[in-house]
Amino acid sequence: MAQNIAELLAQHAAGNPDRPALLFQAGQKYTYFEMDQMANRAANFLARLGVKKQDRIAVILPNIPEFFQFLFGAAKVGAILVPLDPNLKEPELANLLKHCEPKVIVASRQAKAWHPSLLSPGSQWVLVGAPDSDA
Repeated sequence: MAQNIAELLAQHAAGNPDRPALLFQAGQKYTYFEMDQMANRAANFLARLGVKKQDRIAVILPNIPEFFQFLFGAAKVGAILVPLDPNLKEPELANLLKHCEPKVIVASRQAKAWHPSLLSPGSQWVLVGAPDSDA
């Protein structure tokens, strides 16, 4: 029996690797196998950043594949995912980041234009997505 969502994903990837796991309106489709591989890459990446069990990972992303990649990747390393709405105003985000004390903040490339007050001391930023896209 699966202990967390990462193990559940791995079970589905082993038993039904070619079945769709995620479908997006833009036509993007990911199988369970592909999602598990993406999650493994995210977990390895987070581990290289020093993320350990019970560390918090703030994710400020819309519903894009990278959100789910880090959702499952964080679960694989035992980290706590803190999903934050990318539509929040900067003061609200700054307050939430201050209180959740994330080890890593995952955000879209548009985040580089955010105010310096969002740069939580001790947090590492990871920017994902195309630099000129809305995702």
